[in-house]
Amino acid sequence: MESGTIVKWHKKEGDGIASGDVLCDVQTDKAVVGMETDEEGVMAKIIKEAGSTNVVQETIAIIATGDEDWKEVAANADALLASWGGAAPPAASAPPPTANPPAAAATPEPQP
Repeated sequence: MESGTIVKWHKKEGDGIASGDVLCDVQTDKAVVGMETDEEGVMAKIIKEAGSTNVVQETIAIIATGDEDWKEVAANADALLASWGGAAPPAASAPPPTANPPAAAATPEPQP
């Protein structure tokens, strides 16, 4: 799918979410597709409302998981999006770059 438009949300903020739930319907150039989640938790914040277009590879909602307070997650949605670059959460955790990179190994002086 290269582009899509959110047609309808099936969940609203504060609703419980289970793995396999359809969160919303997205209209593509070929069909209307139900967007399922593999997360469990509570719908904290809907980022892209119905009618939003070109939602492929974009964060459309934030789900609070585990012991997270969904209202607190919703209140911090802008900061979360900024930390993700405004588009999508990172696919995998990479170690952050260190402030002081390791020094290059010293090259031994040539011996005569």
